Amino acid sequence: MPNTTTPQHSTVTATALELVGRDPAQLFAVEAYWTAFDEPVELLTNRTQTFADDTASLATLCEQHRISHRQDDQGHAFPVWLLREFYRANP
Repeated sequence: MPNTTTPQHSTVTATALELVGRDPAQLFAVEAYWTAFDEPVELLTNRTQTFADDTASLATLCEQHRISHRQDDQGHAFPVWLLREFYRANP
């Protein structure tokens, strides 16, 4: 009897990291990063100020080190690898 298997289709939604793995050049705004990676937003004292301060710090870092990022009428967006390094170093 021949072995006839059919590919299984997953109904599980891909995690943010899996999506980034498929498109490593993907950029995230600071708030979108926190949301996509299930960071503990509820622990922030002032969410708006934290996101603004972190965005400013990351933009400066990108300019100093010539790291590609996006700055347009929708705001700043940064490479996910940079955000993961930044938040690992700045808990």
